[in-house]
Amino acid sequence: MIVVERAAIVQRLGMLTLVLLMHGNLSPLFSLIDVVKTKSSHGVALPFTIAMLVTSILWLLYGFVVNDVYILIPSISGMVSSMIQIVFVVIYPPKKSAEKTE
Repeated sequence: MIVVERAAIVQRLGMLTLVLLMHGNLSPLFSLIDVVKTKSSHGVALPFTIAMLVTSILWLLYGFVVNDVYILIPSISGMVSSMIQIVFVVIYPPKKSAEKTE
């Protein structure tokens, strides 16, 4: 029987979830390449981005309460990623269909 300490399990699972959540939080930033090229944020889902910002802030607060780095780091990356997307929506507002054809 293999006995693994609880701390080792927490560290391994924490790192795995940290990497997966960072990937999920930062992946929407790749769509910003198209936003800059087209000068339109039409492809950015603003309601999803706002929801991601709110949930990231709530998880960040919870991470501070329980003092857990595996919650704090992905929450910070999600919050920063969301704020960057919102800034791009403000800088490059979505173009209407009529503006695209011109």
